[in-house]
Amino acid sequence: MGILLLLAFCCLGYRLVQLQVVQHGEFRHLANRSHSLMIPLKGHRGDVRDVRGEVLARSLPAKMICADPSLLGDQWMTMARVLAPLLRTHEAFLVEALRPRLRTNDQGEAVLDRFGRPATNQFVALKRRVPDEEWRAIQATLAHETFGLSQEANRSIRVLRQSIYPSAEEDEIRIYPNRTLGAAVLGFTDTDGRGLEGLEAFLNDSLRGVNGYIETERSRRGGELRQFREIVIPPQHGRDVFLTLDARLQLIVEEELAATVKEFHARGACAVAMQPRTGRILAMASLPTFDPNLPPLATNDAPRRRNRAIGLTFEPGSTFKIVAATAALNEGLLDLTDAVDCGEKGVWRQTFGREKILLRDSHAMKERYSPVERVIAESSNIGTFQMALRLGRERYADYLYRFGFDQRSGIRLPVEEHGQLRPLKLWTMTDFSRIAMGYTVSITPLQLVMAMGALGNDGRLMRPQIIDRIVGPDGTVLSQPAPEVVRSICRPEVAAKIRRALRQVVEDGTGSLVKMDRYSVAGKTGTAKIAPYREDRYFSSFVGFFPSEAPELCLAIVIEDPNPRIAYYGGRVAGPAFRRIAERAADYLGIQPDLPRLDEEKTEDRATNLSALGRRP
Repeated sequence: MGILLLLAFCCLGYRLVQLQVVQHGEFRHLANRSHSLMIPLKGHRGDVRDVRGEVLARSLPAKMICADPSLLGDQWMTMARVLAPLLRTHEAFLVEALRPRLRTNDQGEAVLDRFGRPATNQFVALKRRVPDEEWRAIQATLAHETFGLSQEANRSIRVLRQSIYPSAEEDEIRIYPNRTLGAAVLGFTDTDGRGLEGLEAFLNDSLRGVNGYIETERSRRGGELRQFREIVIPPQHGRDVFLTLDARLQLIVEEELAATVKEFHARGACAVAMQPRTGRILAMASLPTFDPNLPPLATNDAPRRRNRAIGLTFEPGSTFKIVAATAALNEGLLDLTDAVDCGEKGVWRQTFGREKILLRDSHAMKERYSPVERVIAESSNIGTFQMALRLGRERYADYLYRFGFDQRSGIRLPVEEHGQLRPLKLWTMTDFSRIAMGYTVSITPLQLVMAMGALGNDGRLMRPQIIDRIVGPDGTVLSQPAPEVVRSICRPEVAAKIRRALRQVVEDGTGSLVKMDRYSVAGKTGTAKIAPYREDRYFSSFVGFFPSEAPELCLAIVIEDPNPRIAYYGGRVAGPAFRRIAERAADYLGIQPDLPRLDEEKTEDRATNLSALGRRP
């Protein structure tokens, strides 16, 4: 008997050592887990605003709506029918989600509840990112819902209502209050609030918040015992980003661009508006577009999501002729009044070694030897190549670099294309002639508008700015980029001469439909066939600025594949869109006119005539 007692005490002692020493850490962890409570604190994503502070993207508090199927009994299908319109989701999905499922242990055996009945699952997430106001509306609807039960079944109805509840963890939903406005620039986020495209992706580290948490103890009912708070890590909210975009001007550009696409049955279009002296982008529009609140994510939806201003490369056609003209004048090889050979009746032939070059003008110049100013105004292919020939390939290629082509601009947006240009050592004379006319080279609309803006800025090429400032949660300005000159492309006096010639494009050249009543406009039309050139498909464009001698706004319009049966020349398709946008923008921005009113001109003419009559003998 004594031996048995001794053995029993030994076994008991071994068990005590095992529980209190060997497994002490494990049981302490289990005890802490059952009593400790970790409360997450949401770090909210920052806003995206326009230059005037209008909200373009914002995160709002939201709920994750959950259900306890164990409380539904046999009413899960009824609940699915009630919730489907409230959650704006499919009833079939809710029927499957709310169906009670037996809980099993690791051995696959049914778990019993405290009454000895088979237990069912007690949690299922139904929908994330439901705005607070929407959840309150759901609550109000459920409060009056009887689920087809009689009024006597009050307790059952109350339990059914309690089965639908919001998660205690904070959630948020990203909204874009202006829907499609600036969508290609803004981009969008995923369901977890991470930026996927556009500025949301590029500035994700600045915009995103960092979650905090509270480590405390829970009460017997699962609530917090505030006196036992041990660790409080406050959340870090994201920074607000203010863009250089002006939402009202962006709306003007998008409206007129959409009207042009509709009028000419075009496949797509884009426009960029910028300040020549600062490089600030005031508007950047792409069509087709999308609603970032419900972004199209299918592979074939990629063209809708693309920011064409930086992601579209195209052969620019005649807008590219500003390079040859500027370079020839800046090198002192030609002046505006100097005449160049524009061919016989719009045709020019020349042999270079074994290469035979044949160039044509769509409209022959009136005189074979025409001044450079008229070559620019009437967009002569032949005359433009004559200017490029005087430069030679090496110097001409250097000016392509100076203008910013075949290189990324450095704008703070993702997926910017740099365009395509064949290496200089591979150029044939045929290549040279076509590049001078805007073919065999591809550029982006942003490169085009920045190049033209440099001529309006006395030859200074600016870095494009899309970020006005980044502001911390406390309102402190953390970053505010200053205007940045990339390089000088030509002397100021040369830029002034080119502006004079570009004004003639609008006054009596290929851009006559751009002419405005109160503002002088300098610009260039462009019409280029879309490769592989077998069909009548074109890029129609116009790029220019106003007022011509003190530009406040530079604007590029590119229309892709307008219906050629209606029109396809840049001056006819893109030119009127430029004029309408410019007129509305001038009125909105309060740009000072540089031309007198027509009635003022008539009054001055009448006064001059009367004065002349008074001097007659």
